Amino acid sequence: MKISQLTNKHICVLGYGREGKSTHERLVKNNITNHITLADDAKIDTDHPHVHDQESRKNHLNEYDVIIRTAGITPHT
Repeated sequence: MKISQLTNKHICVLGYGREGKSTHERLVKNNITNHITLADDAKIDTDHPHVHDQESRKNHLNEYDVIIRTAGITPHT
């Protein structure tokens, strides 16, 4: 999928370590900012308005058009 195809999509960046932060920055740099949620098992230290921890993200998975799973998150998660 091309980054231009992510415009107006509800996106979840799953895993907010080094790769997740880089992915988020890349989306913002390409003006894809309206519908991004950050999710991680650990507490995320950010002022981003849409953040889910391990428990709350399970209840919201159906809300996303695209989930970007970073390398640190196993496919079985």
